Amino acid sequence: MDESETRQRLEKQARQAEEAIEFLKNQLESLNEKAASLGIFKAHDEAQRLRNENDKLQAEIVDLKKELSHLEAQNGNPQVSLPRPGSKPPVYAEAPPIKAYVGTGLTSESKSFAAPARGDDDGEAAAPAPAQPVSKKAETKKAVKKPAKKKEPSPQPEARPVDVSRLNIRVGKILSVRRHPEADTLFVEEVDIGEEKPRTVCSGLVPFMPIEKIQDRTAIFLCNLKAVKMRGIFSEAMIMCAENGKEKKCEIICPPEGSQIGDRVTCKNYPGEPDDVRSEER
Repeated sequence: MDESETRQRLEKQARQAEEAIEFLKNQLESLNEKAASLGIFKAHDEAQRLRNENDKLQAEIVDLKKELSHLEAQNGNPQVSLPRPGSKPPVYAEAPPIKAYVGTGLTSESKSFAAPARGDDDGEAAAPAPAQPVSKKAETKKAVKKPAKKKEPSPQPEARPVDVSRLNIRVGKILSVRRHPEADTLFVEEVDIGEEKPRTVCSGLVPFMPIEKIQDRTAIFLCNLKAVKMRGIFSEAMIMCAENGKEKKCEIICPPEGSQIGDRVTCKNYPGEPDDVRSEER
């Protein structure tokens, strides 16, 4: 049972208790009237019993109200105690006045300055103590600031020209080829480029050639591209092809004659070692 249901139950019980008290009061008045008219002395005992029940119900109401206040406080509803009829408003102590001392800029509330002793009985404040002179050495230390050390810029690596020498183009052989299960225009090839294990290459050659033309084919591959996931399969290189845009033909570029698997393909007049890994921007 959550707090809202408990609060509603307590409020309902409180209302029922108040209604019962009112009912008992009416019954008590009725009995008193009957006792007065009939002269029955047993009405006194009945009245005492009703008073006891009244006191018990009032005590239960107090307990229910306390429990209700506790639940409302837990639920974030602040409880404000109301003044009782005839009670006096609370009296707050007057804060002591703050004394200012002439020429010091300090008050009696300052922690770093002790209030001077009072003078004569006429209420005048004693003159403040003279300020301590500051030595020249201390003034010199405060005035002279050491110049901040400038951070020397870290040496930047020499910028290499952007040319074909930065591409790691290798001769490789396609060991196996299959259609991509999630893409209609992609082949998935396993390629041997002279490393410990073959690389997986995804190529969009399905619209241009049949799978038989790619199987066991020797081609050249761009190998220092960052691996990219293509429809759930990582492609670790790119097969190099030539395309005729007008006729919409695409052919795989053949490596030079006498090339071996894993040989690097370079261009004349562009010496240099390739980058380790290049981004997809090419």
